[in-house]
Amino acid sequence: MTATNPENVTVHIIVHGRMALFDKVKDLLGKKGFDIQKMKLASLEEAGKTGEYVAMLWPPWEPKEIILSEITNLPESSDQKQPATTMAMGAWATVGQKEISRMEI
Repeated sequence: MTATNPENVTVHIIVHGRMALFDKVKDLLGKKGFDIQKMKLASLEEAGKTGEYVAMLWPPWEPKEIILSEITNLPESSDQKQPATTMAMGAWATVGQKEISRMEI
């Protein structure tokens, strides 16, 4: 993991409606050094800010892993590749993400 101070970073968690897995994702991220108090359920109305993180269950229909990405706010015209798994919706469609790591759930 490349987060310099993961305990100080807000993590937005995307569970694709699988609320039963929300606490499991929080626990797994907590074991990686992230502050559970700084984790929150992602919203379609408001995306995260540059430097924050997003943890997304993948694939949505039968999650097997968590993809952790840093929010970059790169414009779509940037030549940095977005992860192949990007399926941004709502406010998240305007936010760039750089994949940091993947972990099994």
